[in-house]
Amino acid sequence: MDTCPSCGAGVEPAARFCLDCGYALEEAPEAATDPWQGRMVAGRFRLLSKLGDGGMGEVYRAEQLPMGRHVALKILRHALSDDPRQVERFKREAQAASALTHPNTIIVHDFGQDTDGTLFLAMEYLAGEPLNAVMARVGPMPAERAARILQQVCGSLDEAHRQGMVHRDLKPENIFLVERAGNSDFVKVLDFGIAKVTESGGQKLETITQAGAIFGTPQYMAPEQIRGDQVDGRADIYALGVLLYELISGHLPFAAGSVVEMLTKHLTAPPAPIARKGSDSDPGLARLEAVALRALSKNPEHRQQTAREFLEDLMAAFPQLSLSAPTGLIPATPMGTPDVATLPAAGGSTKVVVVAALL
Repeated sequence: MDTCPSCGAGVEPAARFCLDCGYALEEAPEAATDPWQGRMVAGRFRLLSKLGDGGMGEVYRAEQLPMGRHVALKILRHALSDDPRQVERFKREAQAASALTHPNTIIVHDFGQDTDGTLFLAMEYLAGEPLNAVMARVGPMPAERAARILQQVCGSLDEAHRQGMVHRDLKPENIFLVERAGNSDFVKVLDFGIAKVTESGGQKLETITQAGAIFGTPQYMAPEQIRGDQVDGRADIYALGVLLYELISGHLPFAAGSVVEMLTKHLTAPPAPIARKGSDSDPGLARLEAVALRALSKNPEHRQQTAREFLEDLMAAFPQLSLSAPTGLIPATPMGTPDVATLPAAGGSTKVVVVAALL
């Protein structure tokens, strides 16, 4: 499975067009014209092939020397590397992401700045496919499979929220499925790169947050995120609600013809009930729909307050989840109220920056 250079979706090697965004794959730049391919970064990463690109930079498959380990190496654009505030922001966020150790979170191996100023982030190289590619292929998922996938996402988010990190761009493109120990739905959550570390996590990032920008993907943004209000881990819970609704229905909770219409519906419209298919409908569908609709509450106070609480709702719908592999479970330590402090909004702007998977 290859990767679309425009949107990051998985594409078949022989495909001429990306089924997700329509990008003409035969027009993609040839590897021979890529000035980065074959280069060494920081004296220890040899770039082998491009995996994708976007507004923030490019991601390459690279070999880490002398270990011979393949990694996914994110190279940030020089326009960002030239801004001292962006450099400081990148380093702090990369340091925070590298502290995440949950098995369902992608591993950050290394990060830094090359002698020419290039900022890089070396991540675990994954062989699998993003959740959006799976969804496009299979359509609506059986309720239990959807619950098992999101069970693992909850584990990743729980650790991040405990450390004061809010993902803020949770979407199918940032959830990767790989095979581990016979489980083909083993989850890796990607791209904490636009996550924000709050004061409760031991960092103070207000001074290096980009002013006037709200980060996220419109289809998965919580109302408070759209308004530029204070954001905490419950914004990720809202995105979990969108994901769960989409997994079991095969479509988003809101249909819109423009970004503005999509954002407006997140702010004001109730999600439509999921259509049933008669008496043979999946019996778990209604139970999971209730979990999703709670997470999709406009008021953060009315949602599940933590990733653990969302998981508890999943387990109430499917008690057999408690028998799942330990890697999908959250350690049974008291969680109480969220450990994530609120992050002051950056100027109240309504600019939306859509960031592709891994970028």
